[in-house]
Amino acid sequence: MPGPELFSDSEADGRSAAARIDAGFAAQLDLIRHTLGVASAALLWPDTEGRKYRLRGIATLRRDINPGPYQIGAGITGALLKSGEAVSLAPVPASFGALPYYQKQSEVGAILAVRLPESDSGTSLEESRRIPPILCVDRSEPRPWTEEEKRSLHLAARKLALDVASERYCQTMAREHGALQRVCIALRELNG
Repeated sequence: MPGPELFSDSEADGRSAAARIDAGFAAQLDLIRHTLGVASAALLWPDTEGRKYRLRGIATLRRDINPGPYQIGAGITGALLKSGEAVSLAPVPASFGALPYYQKQSEVGAILAVRLPESDSGTSLEESRRIPPILCVDRSEPRPWTEEEKRSLHLAARKLALDVASERYCQTMAREHGALQRVCIALRELNG
């Protein structure tokens, strides 16, 4: 006889969906880091209240990682929120608070950060005001980012956003399928 269920099906589905998204993020970040030849590729994700960022994933060569949470509006997050879609710094000014996920800001010569775009399905006004996730890369060399590197990071950000939207759609479909199944079972019992 099986033991008691600790979680409902929807809770288990939510955890497995989050695990799939995180595994996809890890693979994408590793691919970005290797392709661009950078020290780190990191994904900063806002908390549900939109007050702090958290490190959702990172592929890095460095060991001095600060797991967060991080204040919104300081360093690269503030620069990106003020500037719009992307921030490119090379060389990084010594006075710049730079990257919150490093304990030491030394050895950061260039930073490129982009917002993850909203889903293509259209967004409400409320959703458009929320704090966006940020994809950041950095390298120790202070050389400027090429247009090709910028284009590659924008494409990677779009791919990450599409992955999240696809997983959310799959979760919605699974919930609707479960509800329909329960209605069918109830109808079958009524007819019996």
